[in-house]
Amino acid sequence: EMRSTMNHLKEMQKNCPNFNLSDLNYGNVCDPYTFGMWGIAYLLNKVDNQNAYQELMFPLINDLGYYGAFEEIFGISFNTFNEEFLEFLELPIEQQLEIIPDI
Repeated sequence: EMRSTMNHLKEMQKNCPNFNLSDLNYGNVCDPYTFGMWGIAYLLNKVDNQNAYQELMFPLINDLGYYGAFEEIFGISFNTFNEEFLEFLELPIEQQLEIIPDI
């Protein structure tokens, strides 16, 4: 599933090569769900916690706002994440798939 989604993401990325994740929306040629699926996988791997989003970040959103909670939990700004994620997308698919845990 993740291989197929990455292939689809790469096709979409041709129409938005230097996207900013915060600009993706439902009217954009780059589907936020497809990019988000891999973006979240990247982040969860980065902090080595498959539950970080819902268990750690979500509870902080009311107090810190989305971006504040994001920075607190993942240790990077959203802009830095966007830059790192763009670099990650340039890796060969086999390296990308290495971040997907065996659940």
